[in-house]
Amino acid sequence: MIAATRLSTPISELGLPKRARTACEELGIQTVSDALRVDRAAFLAVPGCGVKTFEAFEARVREFAESTRTPALLTLLPSNLLEVPIARLFLPDEVVTACENLDIRTISQLVTRAEELSPVIGADGVAALRDEIGRLVERGATRFLDDAHDHGESFRAFFARLSSVGRDHEDRDRLRRRLGIGCTAETRWQLATKAKTTEDEVAEWEHGFVSAAHATYGRMLERLRQEIVTELETFEGVLTGHQLAPATILRSAALSAGDPDLPLRVASFLFPSEFHHHDTYLSTRTVEQNDELIQLIRRLCRTSMLPRSVDDVRAAIHDAGFEVPHDLVCHVARTHLHRSVQIDPLHGEMITVQARTVADRLQQLIEDRAGPTPLDELLFDYREQFRRSRRGVLRDHLRGDERFLEVGVDLWSLRDRHLDELDIARVEASRIRDVICEAGGRHSIVDLSAHAPYAERQLHIIADLLRHDATLRDLGRLEFCPRHQEHSKVMSELLADMSRAMGEIPLDRFLSNQPKWRRTLVATLLRRNRQFVSPTPDRVDLLTNYPFDRDRIRRVLIIADQCLEQHGGYSTVQQILEGVQAADLGGAFLTEHLMRDLLVRHGRYEFLPGGIVAEASLGLTGWIQQRAREAIRSLGHALTPDELILERPELAEFGHCLRDLLDQDPLLVRRGDAFQVS
Repeated sequence: MIAATRLSTPISELGLPKRARTACEELGIQTVSDALRVDRAAFLAVPGCGVKTFEAFEARVREFAESTRTPALLTLLPSNLLEVPIARLFLPDEVVTACENLDIRTISQLVTRAEELSPVIGADGVAALRDEIGRLVERGATRFLDDAHDHGESFRAFFARLSSVGRDHEDRDRLRRRLGIGCTAETRWQLATKAKTTEDEVAEWEHGFVSAAHATYGRMLERLRQEIVTELETFEGVLTGHQLAPATILRSAALSAGDPDLPLRVASFLFPSEFHHHDTYLSTRTVEQNDELIQLIRRLCRTSMLPRSVDDVRAAIHDAGFEVPHDLVCHVARTHLHRSVQIDPLHGEMITVQARTVADRLQQLIEDRAGPTPLDELLFDYREQFRRSRRGVLRDHLRGDERFLEVGVDLWSLRDRHLDELDIARVEASRIRDVICEAGGRHSIVDLSAHAPYAERQLHIIADLLRHDATLRDLGRLEFCPRHQEHSKVMSELLADMSRAMGEIPLDRFLSNQPKWRRTLVATLLRRNRQFVSPTPDRVDLLTNYPFDRDRIRRVLIIADQCLEQHGGYSTVQQILEGVQAADLGGAFLTEHLMRDLLVRHGRYEFLPGGIVAEASLGLTGWIQQRAREAIRSLGHALTPDELILERPELAEFGHCLRDLLDQDPLLVRRGDAFQVS
C-alpha cells in the first residue's frame, strides 16, 4: 500500500530518461498515480520510445513505489497509539539501546522497521515489546470504559438500536419525546393531544413498541434489566439518578443527556410491569401503591407527633399489610413529606417534622446530595421546596452556622463530612496563624504555602479554621491580619501620601510610581478600601476631603435601601442619587460615578452593567441568567438577546445589559450573536 501523499508526487521528481519524460508529456502523465496506470501499448506508440525505454520507465516507477510502501498495520492502528514514544514503555535496557541505535523513536517507526530490529534484540526482546504494547492497549481500554464521553457513545448506540424497532420516523420521534431525549419528557396525555388521538391508543403503541423491542433485542434488554435489579437491591428498593453505578447503560444515559432522571424513565418504559418511575426515583411499587405509602407515612408521622424511629414506622407499615425497604421509607419521608431523618445516639434513625429554621432546611438540602453543593443550586432547591429565599440570606446562614463548611468558592458542605480533612489542616492552620501574628500586616494564605500551592478544597478548609481563630481578623478574599492591628504598613504609607497630595490624584500615574511588588495591593486598596473615594473614573482621593463622615454615610445607605425597596429590590444609580440630593446629603460635587463608588465601598449591593444597583440578597444576576437558560433549554436552540426578550418579556427592562450578563454566565456559550447552553 502506497501512502496517499506519495501518489501525488510529480513524475519530474523520479529522474526519468529524456525519452521517457517526452512520452509522459505526450500521454499527459503528471504524477506517480498516473504512471502506475499507464498503458504499455500507448507508451510504445509514442515516437522514439521502444521496449527498453518503457522497461526503464516501469522499473523506476516500481522502485519508487516499493520504497514508499506503508505497512498495512499502520492503516489499522489509531494515530495516538502509533505516536507513543518508545521511551514511555517499560522495556529492558538492551531493547531501548537497540531502538536508539537504529533511531527508532515511536511505535509507528517500530512497526515500519520491525525486520531490522528483530535480529538485533532477539526472541526475548521481541517478546518484551509485545507484552509491553499489549499492556499499553489494555490500559487504554480501561480508561475508555471509564470515560464519560464514551459512556455517552455507549448509550447513543443503545438508543439507536432501540429506535430501529420503530416502523417509521414518526415512531422514533414519539419514542424520543416520550423518554425526553434531547427535549422535555412528555406524558401519554401530551403525546395524545399533539397527535390528536386518545391516551389508550398511545398506551397501545407503547405496549406494541416494547414487545417488539424485547423480541428483537431481548438479550440487550435483559442485561439492562439485571442492572436495574442490582441497583435496586443495592439501595434497598429506591433508585435515584445520582446513585447509578459507573460502566452501566443506566449511567451512560445520565452522562450522555446530562439528565439523571433519563435512565429511570427508560427503565419504567421498557419494563412497565416491573419498575415504576415516581418523579425523582425508581421503585418496584406502582403509582397507586406509592400514593398509599405516602398517605400512610403521613399519618404515622403527623406534624403534631413526637419524633418516631424509622424501625417503628416500618413495623407499623408492616402491620398495615405492606413490606417496604428501609431506604424507601426514608426517601419518601424526606422528598414527599419534607420530614427530617436524623440519627439519634440512643434510638437510631428518627423521623421528625422538618425543622423550620433556614439553617436546618439548608442542612437537609445538603444531606440529600452526595457531595458539596454550589450556592446557586441550594438557592434553586430552597425556592422549589420553600417558595422564596434570597442568595445573600442563604450565604449569611451558611457562614454563621458551624454545621456548614465552605470547601470552594460558594461551594458548601457539612462540617461532619470533613472531620478528617479538618484535623489534617489544623496543623497547617496553626503554622499560618503564627506566621501572620509574628510578621503582622495583611497576608494571603495562598502565598503562605510551606511546600507547594494548596488544592482549592484544602485552601478553603484552612481559611475556615483561621476565621474561627480569635487572634486573627478575616479581611476577605482568603486574606488575614492580626486582630490587634489597626492599619497595615502599606495602608499607613498610602494615607500619608494622600494627605500630602491635599486632593485628588491621577490613579494610573500614582500606581506606576509604586514598587512593582506592591502595585497590585495598592491598586486593590485604592479601588476598594472605605477610606478612599473615586471622584471620577481615573482619579482617587481621601474620603475625609468630602463631607461624608460615618453618620452621613449611614444616612446615604438608608436612602439607598429605601429607594431599592420602592422599586422592587433594584434601581439605578441615578434614581438613588436623586433621593440623596433631595435629602440635602450631597451637592454639586456628588456625581453619578461618585455615588456608585460610595455604594460599592460602603454598602452591600449587587451591581449590574448599565448602572443598575440591586439588593445583594436578591440574586438578580443569577435570576436573569437562570430565566435565559430556561428559555434556551425549552426551545432547544441558540437565541440572541432580542429573541430571549421576546420569549421572556420579564427580561425586557434588562435589555441594555442582557448581553453582558449572558457573557458572564459560565453555563452559556456564545455562537456569534446568539447564546446556547454549554
